[in-house]
Amino acid sequence: YTWHGNSTKYKFIKNMDIGDSFYINGTTPDFSPVSVKAHVYKLNADTERKYTIRTIEGKSKNPISIRVWRTK
Repeated sequence: YTWHGNSTKYKFIKNMDIGDSFYINGTTPDFSPVSVKAHVYKLNADTERKYTIRTIEGKSKNPISIRVWRTK
């Protein structure tokens, strides 16, 4: 079984090339830093693609803003 997450909502993540990044903050419509972070962690565990997450503002467990890069 391979988990693909919410393929409609997070489709843009799957379309990223190595080196691409995006920024999510508390005012980004339809996305929260916490939900995106959880989705990316799950992708790292279940796919060959790898992503790095940096908390820009807030605490690691409850970030206010994050940046995500595709690394592999």
